[in-house]
Amino acid sequence: MKSPITNLLTATLFFVLFISTGQVSIDSIAMEPHVKNGWGWRIANLDMEITLVPDEEKIRIKGKITLELQEENSLGPTLAILGSNGASMKFDQVSSKGAKSIVLNQQNHAIPDVTLAHIRFVKPFKREQSITVSFSVSGNPTDTCCFDINEDGAIGSWNNAWHPIPLFDVQGEVSLAKTSISTGKSVFDLPREWHAVTEGKLTKMQESGNRRIEVYRTSIPLARSFVAGPYDITTRNGISICRITKEGSDPEELLGTVTDIFSELERKWGNIEREGYSIVEVPNTLGTSTWGGSSQQGMFWVRPKSLMENEIAVFAHEIGHLWWGNMVTASGDGFLLLNEGIVHAEACTFMETILDEEAALNLKRFGGTGVNELHTASGYFKLWRENKDMVISEIPSNHDDSAKDLVWSKGQWFFHMLRYKIGNKVFYGTMASIFDQHRDKILTLRTFRDTFIEAVPGDDLKKFFKQWLDRTGAPVLSHKLKVNDNGLVEVTVTQTQPGEPYHLDLDIGFIGKDLDIETRTVELTEMTQSFEFKLNGVPDSIELDPFNKLLVWKPEYGQNPLEP
Repeated sequence: MKSPITNLLTATLFFVLFISTGQVSIDSIAMEPHVKNGWGWRIANLDMEITLVPDEEKIRIKGKITLELQEENSLGPTLAILGSNGASMKFDQVSSKGAKSIVLNQQNHAIPDVTLAHIRFVKPFKREQSITVSFSVSGNPTDTCCFDINEDGAIGSWNNAWHPIPLFDVQGEVSLAKTSISTGKSVFDLPREWHAVTEGKLTKMQESGNRRIEVYRTSIPLARSFVAGPYDITTRNGISICRITKEGSDPEELLGTVTDIFSELERKWGNIEREGYSIVEVPNTLGTSTWGGSSQQGMFWVRPKSLMENEIAVFAHEIGHLWWGNMVTASGDGFLLLNEGIVHAEACTFMETILDEEAALNLKRFGGTGVNELHTASGYFKLWRENKDMVISEIPSNHDDSAKDLVWSKGQWFFHMLRYKIGNKVFYGTMASIFDQHRDKILTLRTFRDTFIEAVPGDDLKKFFKQWLDRTGAPVLSHKLKVNDNGLVEVTVTQTQPGEPYHLDLDIGFIGKDLDIETRTVELTEMTQSFEFKLNGVPDSIELDPFNKLLVWKPEYGQNPLEP
């Protein structure tokens, strides 16, 4: 199990949509939170000037960061930048009035991804005192996950700590997102044909020679990211579509869809204060080529294919990360379920509002536009057959790609089944409560499940969580049908999967020529159970779970995973 800071930093990569991009490999920090180590400060304000030089693949950042102490006392802060493995971005200069010592570009073999600047004073600061630090950093952040520049554009994500941030006490409930948020100004000096996109409002723009200056200011504390490139920008009602390619979706139509997504998610999870929001096309040449979408606090980045093919499920997924991932940081074993699982499930649920019932259901079962076929019910049973199944609640921070596929398949069905079981009102009410209580904080799977169990008293939900999160596999059912001498129809259902029996509310559909289709619901609690029914006719056959409410194996999902 990795250290707390590992879990916090790696958890910020939740938003990658298709394939894992790797993780920040911070194993430990050989410091404890006390007066000498530089932890315990927060950003009160951050003003930056960002100069982008694509010909040299270089970025220069200078600015002033105002820090406020949150701990009892401190001899001064330590600033950190992640860059790319601590090798590309360096501190060029750091100063603060009255500082006794400033040591730049320090690294620790245990934390190779981080470059540190230690700022120390003679007299300790007290809680809520503040200081201002001037800084400049520069480097060539090429070929990193989400911090990159070349002739096609530039990107910088808060999860890469592309600008200096203060170290923080990871023993508390502080996330990397919380540490990175601030108000302030972002001034971009970029090629004349480029535009920048970042958190905040554009307050000034001017051109001089072959350069363009754009000034953004945010009055809402946010973790800042940016994209820059030759964009055409269409804006309506505070939402912008920023495109490079001219093909594909009508931006006006897409703006309407994105507005609908926001309205639906805010209705379910709660409102998020924001100064606009942008959907930004990012060329495949920027960042690692393995991600298809990336969610930031004021925008999401999307690859050209998803934008051109109008993959609405992708848009709903990435916007969902604004709640679960950007605002609430999941940590600890099983954390993937609390970001990728939640937003993928809700993206598929949103598709119910724009597709007919059968098409929306097929998206969850087999995939379609914007939904990988592996991230479905049938995809889960494929993972099982390939021996890639695992216990969701035990997925570690150093997971592999199979773990992400698992929470996009079995994980999303867990949420759909939970919603069916307790009803929309309780489900979304509890989700909104969890979000409100953990905004800008850390959420563990234990806290998540305990909150739901408290919302629905009794042992039933405890069993539900245990059987779907704490074991591998899923129900594999067989059945027999016969008509007894008393005229009652008897159905025997057998659970053939290994382990303890699942507890299921199972729908049974009866089918016959002289029978109006009837459905009965039974409580399945044993490996083999028989049930008798009085029907309006004699059925020819039955179908278990005809409305596809449960993640149970069916022949249309491929070979029975229990067969050799």
